[in-house]
Order: sequence, then C-alpha cells, then structure tokens
Amino acid sequence: MTCRSIYVKTFAEWLTQSRWLKERAKPKSEVEIAVRDIITNVVEKRDEALIDYTMRFDCPTFSPPIQI
Repeated sequence: MTCRSIYVKTFAEWLTQSRWLKERAKPKSEVEIAVRDIITNVVEKRDEALIDYTMRFDCPTFSPPIQI
C-alpha cells in the first residue's frame, strides 16, 4: 500500500484535499460486499481461507502450515 503525503499551502487547497479525503472514507458498495464475502469465507473456512487469500494477494509461493 502506498502512503500519500498531502501538502497544502492555502485554505482553498485544504478544502479540496478535505473533500477528496472524505470521499475516500466512503467505500463503494461493491467493495463492502467483497469485504463481507472475505470475512464470511474466513469465518467458515478458517486457515484454508487465510492461506488462499495469502497466496492470492500477498505471497503466491506461500506454503502451509501456518506457524504461530
């Protein structure tokens, strides 16, 4: 994830950036649906789902077992 620094010099720039930030705080309905699906999948399938998501989004070469 990229972190974005915001620098503003005027009140008008702050208003523009403030509106942009407020919009980012409102997830689109399809995002909320996808997150709910992921949570449901993890609750139901537990480690199997976590391994799947880890391989899909973070580390394609990950191999179980999960060690704590």
